[in-house]
Amino acid sequence: MILEKETFEKFGYYSTDLKPKSNKKIVVICDDCGKVRILKKKDYCARCYSCAKKGDRNPRWKGGKDKQICEQCGIEFPIDSAKVKSGGGRFCSPECKGKWMSEYRIGENSSNWQGGKIMRTCKECGIKFPIHPSDIKYGGGKFCSRMCSAKWKSKHLRGENSPRWKGGISFEPYCHKFNEEFKEYIRDKFGRVCFLCPKTEKENGKRLSVHHVNYNKGCGCDDDETCQFVPLCISCNSKVNSNREIWEQKIKDMMKNKLNGWYI
Repeated sequence: MILEKETFEKFGYYSTDLKPKSNKKIVVICDDCGKVRILKKKDYCARCYSCAKKGDRNPRWKGGKDKQICEQCGIEFPIDSAKVKSGGGRFCSPECKGKWMSEYRIGENSSNWQGGKIMRTCKECGIKFPIHPSDIKYGGGKFCSRMCSAKWKSKHLRGENSPRWKGGISFEPYCHKFNEEFKEYIRDKFGRVCFLCPKTEKENGKRLSVHHVNYNKGCGCDDDETCQFVPLCISCNSKVNSNREIWEQKIKDMMKNKLNGWYI
C-alpha cells in the first residue's frame, strides 16, 4: 500500500501526481509484513521481495510440508513433499532410523548379507571355528587364534621353509628360540598389556614388542643362563633403549615385586 501522507512529507508530492511509470520515489508499506520501503513508482508492488517470494508465491513452491508417520516410533512429523517424493520421510529422526536399521536390517535382511559365518578347521589344533567369508577371501580362516598361527609358523615357516630365509643369518644375534611362538607366550603371560604402562595391544596398534630385560639378544640359548622378558608398547620399547643400566634395574625390580622375579 502507498503511504500518501509520508510520501508528501518526504518528497513534497503525492503518488497520484505522478505518471504510472514515473522514476520518482514513493513511500510504501508491505501488505503482508508491514515493512516500510521507498521505491520508484514504476517498481511499486504491494508486497516486499521476501513476502512476494514466500510460500505459494515462490516459483519453486512444491506444496509445503507433508505429514508422515515415523516407521519406528509411530509419531507424526512434518517433512517437505520433495523429500517424500525422493524416498525420504520414513523416520522422524536419525535415532529412529538407526534403531529401525538395527532391528530390521541385520542378518539376512541386510543388503550386505553374504550368507553369515561359516565353519573352518584350524590348521594347528584342529578345532572348528566360525569366520566370515570375507575374511577368508583376504587370506584368513586358517587358524582359530593368533597363538595357533604363531605355533604353526614356528614349525612350518622356520629355517629354509621361511619366505624370508637369508641363509641362516636372520636370527643373528638373536637366539633361535626367540621365535614367534615364544613371543606370543610372553605377550599372553602378561595379558597382552605393556609391562611399563597400561597400554593394551589394541591401543598400541600392533602386537607388543618382546624385550630382553638384560639386553642380551642371545639369551635363551645357554642352558646355564636365566633370562627375563617383558612385552612393551612402541613408545616404551623405544624409551628403554637409552640409559640401559637404569632401565634394566628398574624392570628387574618391578618384576621382583610383581612376579617374584620370574625367570625363563
